[in-house]
Amino acid sequence: MPEYTYKCRNCSKTKTEVLPMETREKPCAFPCDACGRFSLYIQIQPTKMSYQGAMRTDGSFNDRLKEIKKTLPEGSDAQNNINEQIR
Repeated sequence: MPEYTYKCRNCSKTKTEVLPMETREKPCAFPCDACGRFSLYIQIQPTKMSYQGAMRTDGSFNDRLKEIKKTLPEGSDAQNNINEQIR
């Protein structure tokens, strides 16, 4: 079953629940455990993935990364991450 994280718009507290997809909206109908307001929403979470083996890209992908890198502030985390991908 998928794991969903809910966040309160009022107090920013989060909670995680493992629910079937059909009932993923159900916790939003209840008040926040911390503040009692009806302001819970589902946070979008990145999908967990795993990849075995070497991943190769073509030259156009690296060219596009270099274009994006030029628009980022010097020394930023995003720019450093792109450097890792271009190697």
